[in-house]
Amino acid sequence: IIGLAHQAAHYALYVMNVRHGSLLGAKAYFPEVPVNSRDTEVLAAFMAQFYLHAEIMPSIPTQIVIPKKIQDQSWLMATLAEHAQHKLKLVDKASGKSKQWLVLAMENAKHALAAHLSDKLSFYKQLEHLQMALQLDNLPQRLECFDISHTQGEATVASCVVFDSQGAKKRDYRHYLIKDIVGGDDYAAMEQALTRRFSKVSADSPLPDILLIDGGKGQLTQAKRVLASLNI
Repeated sequence: IIGLAHQAAHYALYVMNVRHGSLLGAKAYFPEVPVNSRDTEVLAAFMAQFYLHAEIMPSIPTQIVIPKKIQDQSWLMATLAEHAQHKLKLVDKASGKSKQWLVLAMENAKHALAAHLSDKLSFYKQLEHLQMALQLDNLPQRLECFDISHTQGEATVASCVVFDSQGAKKRDYRHYLIKDIVGGDDYAAMEQALTRRFSKVSADSPLPDILLIDGGKGQLTQAKRVLASLNI
């Protein structure tokens, strides 16, 4: 069962998994969509991306209940049925128990979107406080945070988490497997990770307004050295 809610350009899709009349699980999704998108376009795009994902594909259901008819509905159902290797029914005019489930999914989508937008507003306020604390001319639009982790000095990994004005930007998260350093040398690991990250600045991976380094003065010194060597 898929519920949908939107406010301005923000959308929430609430997916409920039901089997033999019992709710097995549910989750809300908040896709980034182009401005002026229509509900049917968002719903169709979400379904294609969601059900054709490698992790979901093996468990494509036999019936999907949606709030309204979507574009290219026959093509999508044929594609999903081919991957599922079983018949697939799409219900866009629910009745009876299916309609009750859909009403619940729509209501949950609405609540999920309200909570999501509230979190975004709260994060925006935090950015305003950060701007004041650091005496920045403009509101920071992108933050990147680097941390080094390893297991007893081995298997060193650098992690980068990213935030923009909307909150966590998980599709920009990165992991860097650190190689050719002495085990446990966090300074060298930080230098390698930052060099790999900032030597590849592009439109898809722009410079952050604020770079956060987890560690002490040694890690911070490495960060400054890397940026200086790259003329950043």
